[in-house]
Amino acid sequence: MQKIILLLFLVISTTVCHSQNTGSMYNKHTNAAELYIIDNNYTAALNEYQAAFNTGVTFAQDLYNACVCSSKLNDKQKLIALSTQLAKTGVGSNFFKRNTFKKWLDDSDMAAIIKEADTIRQKFQNTTKQYTQGLRTFFIKDSTYNRLRQTKFASEYELPDTLQNLFKENTKNLLAYLETNGFYNEKRIGAKVVNDTLLGPFTQSDIVILHYLEMGNDTATVSAIKHLLLQQLDNGTVKPYQVEAFIILSHGIFEDIGHWNYQIYQCGLYRANKIEHESAINVSRAKYYMDYLEGFEKKIVFHYSRISDFDIRQYIIKSPVHDVDFFNSAYHNIATLVKCN
Repeated sequence: MQKIILLLFLVISTTVCHSQNTGSMYNKHTNAAELYIIDNNYTAALNEYQAAFNTGVTFAQDLYNACVCSSKLNDKQKLIALSTQLAKTGVGSNFFKRNTFKKWLDDSDMAAIIKEADTIRQKFQNTTKQYTQGLRTFFIKDSTYNRLRQTKFASEYELPDTLQNLFKENTKNLLAYLETNGFYNEKRIGAKVVNDTLLGPFTQSDIVILHYLEMGNDTATVSAIKHLLLQQLDNGTVKPYQVEAFIILSHGIFEDIGHWNYQIYQCGLYRANKIEHESAINVSRAKYYMDYLEGFEKKIVFHYSRISDFDIRQYIIKSPVHDVDFFNSAYHNIATLVKCN
């Protein structure tokens, strides 16, 4: 009896520990903040962001959204404090040319932050140059092997053992490199910015990892990749949307997060008329610290149908519609795309 009680205690303790780790706490607050933004409740959103940052974790995207909230509330003190933190992520001075900061550019405190921003960005580039060059070597090898896969072995149902082993060894060497030198997250290499735009999640190293999840046949290597990604998520060193792409594009490796219930077709955003296993999908989404489907839907509608200063990162990977009649019977429109191309 005592053994059973002890076992139950360990299971409950492990579950509570997982649910209360840094990544869980951080994303609980930032997910809530984004929903408040959609409802135009910027005070509540700012409070949620502050609670998130109190965990010791920050990301440029969230700091920026908190800055937008502060600017809309005309709260200079919070805006300056948040902008100082934002500059420390390595966004550089050009990032502060965004509309959010324009009315504050003549402020002496803001001018000092912008001046320091380039120094911080340059420091990131200098200190991570060798690290990023090392990462690139794995991408170059992966690209070479992938060209062989797409040309010489394009007609093969399975990759030959030689090529399969080359992919595996290159991926394992990348994992070892990351174990020794640290994961390529924002804290390690700084925010990814071009001019005034924060870039999306995918990097060259992500491509190496994704290729192996797509076609690698060594279960130990696949498990090591999955463990690495989820560990970063638990530690709060990557955002859920950075793991989301791996989940969507690698079939059967992770649990279903329901992404395919939403589609972009022509100039519209569509939702499946019936979502199968919605409760199970929401359990999986919670495991990866994502909103339930209801919240996800609100965010993709906001992202695709509204012009906004905010950076709400929820995407749909567009897939071709081959049977229009079936699509029209199975999906219904929930938003019109503000940018249609």
